[in-house]
Amino acid sequence: MDELELVRLHEDGEHLVLRATGGAQFVLPITEALRAAVRRDRPHLEHLRAEGERNLAPREIQARLRAGDSVEAVAEAAGLGVEHVRRFAGPVVAEQEYVVERVRGLRPGHDEDSPTVGELVAQRLAARDVDAAAVAWSAARAHGSPWVVTATFEAGTGERTARWTYDPATRALQALDDEARWLSGTDAPRDPAPGAVAVFDVDATARGARGLRAAPPADDGTAELLDDLSQRRGVRPRKDPAPAGDAVGQEPFEGFGPLA
Repeated sequence: MDELELVRLHEDGEHLVLRATGGAQFVLPITEALRAAVRRDRPHLEHLRAEGERNLAPREIQARLRAGDSVEAVAEAAGLGVEHVRRFAGPVVAEQEYVVERVRGLRPGHDEDSPTVGELVAQRLAARDVDAAAVAWSAARAHGSPWVVTATFEAGTGERTARWTYDPATRALQALDDEARWLSGTDAPRDPAPGAVAVFDVDATARGARGLRAAPPADDGTAELLDDLSQRRGVRPRKDPAPAGDAVGQEPFEGFGPLA
């Protein structure tokens, strides 16, 4: 354990400036507990510690831990011992780990065999040469807010984070940033590997169609149906022009109706 040396009283009169062996300086607030410790007033110091523990209920400690504060940060802010705060951290840590596993097991696709979020993240990070085992997953939830799940990893020039919101009741997962959308999105571009789905090029299709003549529509039987209806009504059916070589002088068909 490093020893600290008192340098001076801070300009605000409410802090002490301390210096470590290596030269690093620290600022220590002058609290009532510190004054009692300096006076070696152990009864008063224990009384102050007990007051602090009574002022911060276990539920409040767990709420701060669930919101993402570390055990050390909660202990320092509340003036409590680290071991005292750590006693209440177990259930919160288990809850956070459970939420992370639920999120990683979700399937954004509609098929039963579609990849899970964890599998998608591993696939996308592999393209960056990032080991999925090196990703740090965490979950936090402030009071009255949804869970926020974070994946932290090293890629390129530094640390990257991806964040999602998660509702355990509806199992709804929503990306909060571009990293999360890229890692878990089902419509992300695929690598041009063998067996990959071909992309339909609208522009290329249009360019190729300019030099082609449109094929005539297929005969769907409409012409025959109209001829049949015309015959039933006594109207001359539609006929194609007679080809060359037909008999000359043949009288045209006038239909079955009365002639005027």
